[in-house]
Amino acid sequence: DTTDQTGPTGASGAAIAIGSINEANGITLDTDTNTIIFDHAGTYSLTFSLQFANSGAAEHYADVWLVFNNSAYPDSNSRFYVPKQTGGVPGYVVGTVNFVDTAPTDGSTLQLYWKTDNASLTIDTIAASGSVPQAPGVIVTATQVMYTQLGPKGDTGATGPSGPTGATRSEEHTSELQSRL
Repeated sequence: DTTDQTGPTGASGAAIAIGSINEANGITLDTDTNTIIFDHAGTYSLTFSLQFANSGAAEHYADVWLVFNNSAYPDSNSRFYVPKQTGGVPGYVVGTVNFVDTAPTDGSTLQLYWKTDNASLTIDTIAASGSVPQAPGVIVTATQVMYTQLGPKGDTGATGPSGPTGATRSEEHTSELQSRL
């Protein structure tokens, strides 16, 4: 996501915006609700990277956690402390976390949630400058672990040709009798 996001300070937090998707295979993004949808049950690796900026005069922190199938995911919170602004330049921290776990059913959902202790803490996108490309405020990578990867089921193939008809029992018996005579 390349929008600047102001940190929510309420106890319940808010979903982190994920505004676009670069490539998808078995994973869908609902940009209206900032929800990642796993099309197939399986084991997934999820990595997120968030670029925090603090324009305040004191150090502040952000809590970031996962909401899986509409419930806070146990033991998923990470707290990131961001240094104060110095000389008119915001303090920056890039927070990166990786999770590996199983989506038990087709259509399982995931959201990244966050809250801050002060609204001067934001998720910040840094614009491109000269030969340096833009730095998105949010990068999320979700990958199904290969050994469990499932894709769409293909069409049933054509029926192959029938083999030759075998001899019947009476023909075998007649043939055996003739060879004995």
